[in-house]
Amino acid sequence: MLKNKKSILSLALASLVCLSGTLTADEAVDRSKWYAGIGLGLSRLEPDRNGSIYSVDDKSSTGFKLYVGYDWSEKISIEGYFSDLGEAKMAPFGEVSYKDIGASGLYYFYRENEERHRGWEGFLKAGLGWMKNDTQLPYERVHNSHVMFGLGGGYTFDSGITVRADLDLYDEDSQFLIFSLAKRFGE
Repeated sequence: MLKNKKSILSLALASLVCLSGTLTADEAVDRSKWYAGIGLGLSRLEPDRNGSIYSVDDKSSTGFKLYVGYDWSEKISIEGYFSDLGEAKMAPFGEVSYKDIGASGLYYFYRENEERHRGWEGFLKAGLGWMKNDTQLPYERVHNSHVMFGLGGGYTFDSGITVRADLDLYDEDSQFLIFSLAKRFGE
């Protein structure tokens, strides 16, 4: 399973690097508001046992996130994302994996440079997501969709590369702290 995650991350990172180098000057004007990123993180997963004999043995896991965004205005961006949050280990045996796909809006409450995404930034976010769990254990998913909230911050260099940290709260049983690299296109 870890080998598959590494392969997906390697492929996504290579695609991001290749794509960022293939934009021409004309395309840069059209795509200057687009960005894409990839991140690794730590998750806290607490499946609802719902009176079963199972208990959560290990709530912590590692995962990754891929996202694409568009700067709608100076203060608002829109992002689509896919997150693989890893799995919670259950006792006496088994695990429950978590994957989420969705869209969120980011509101920049602090920007060092108001005209361009450069320097330090802080943001809040909210959106809608769809959670998928996979397990061999008997379970019932009450809601597939959910509201997600988050906050984050980062630093964008003159090259358009952003180093960013986010805390995403997907559902009452899953949280994700992500450290990522993003590339703003057309810079």
